[in-house]
Amino acid sequence: MRTARLFLRPVAAEDLPAVERLWRDERVRMYPGGPVADEKITVRSQRLPGTPGAFAVTGQDTGTVAGMVTTDPRSSRGATEVSNTLPPEHWGRSGGIGKPWPPPSSGSWRPHLPTPSL
Repeated sequence: MRTARLFLRPVAAEDLPAVERLWRDERVRMYPGGPVADEKITVRSQRLPGTPGAFAVTGQDTGTVAGMVTTDPRSSRGATEVSNTLPPEHWGRSGGIGKPWPPPSSGSWRPHLPTPSL
């Protein structure tokens, strides 16, 4: 998925340093239970690259990883949940990187979502 400034692509092994920074950041992880423990990061890092529904948010011009978007078609709320994880330097800025993404209800995410297995 692309916007004028950003590109969403599957997470690759070379994205892991940026993703691990998000998992370790106390401010980023304030509500989901705090920073992720090192032993869990090791396991997550082995499983994340290529996982359906996990995307790196990169700059169109630079290709630099600025955050991550994950989708969960089996959300406890009964609908696909789309979550973004962004570092603090991208929070609250007018025109920040989270702003250009369409809402999940728009249907534009559908081709990028994993199919839930039963």
